[in-house]
Amino acid sequence: MIQGENFSNIIREISIRRPLAINLDYNQALTICYENLQAALNGEKSEDELEILERSFEKVCRAYLENPKTASAEEWSAYLSRIKACSLLSDEKIQRVNTIYPTRTKTTEAYRYTLKELESETFLKIIRGESVLCFFFRFVKEWKQEGGDEIIQEMIQERKSLSSQEDQKTEEKAEQKAE
Repeated sequence: MIQGENFSNIIREISIRRPLAINLDYNQALTICYENLQAALNGEKSEDELEILERSFEKVCRAYLENPKTASAEEWSAYLSRIKACSLLSDEKIQRVNTIYPTRTKTTEAYRYTLKELESETFLKIIRGESVLCFFFRFVKEWKQEGGDEIIQEMIQERKSLSSQEDQKTEEKAEQKAE
């Protein structure tokens, strides 16, 4: 597995060298990252409480804030994309469309770091050509064994609960219109 500083360096290299910045992640990922970075920058969270990628952003954002006039392009870019731009996500003019699945469950909190590291390591190996594409199927099997199956079951239960609530609201609206 890619550990600690090596993983951070790989992520940093990818973020600097990629020609197009795309964030493909779970629902609310940017908001959660922004909130965690703000908490860390304000001294409300320690570095140990941040995910590896968030730690990397925290370091460069802090460097930017310490001296914006001499900040590097990486520091400026990280601060603008992860702090300034993400702060707009709470703007009332933005209409959110929520996912039909929960983003976090009891199990995702318990296994979050392990599964995220497994995912990142696997995807990077495939992208770099160190593993063939069918390696993804091995990843899925391991992901499920490491807590993924529990997460899937929790999400199915949560979705059933939400569907039941939505059905009840629809019925109540229909009854109100009928009266």
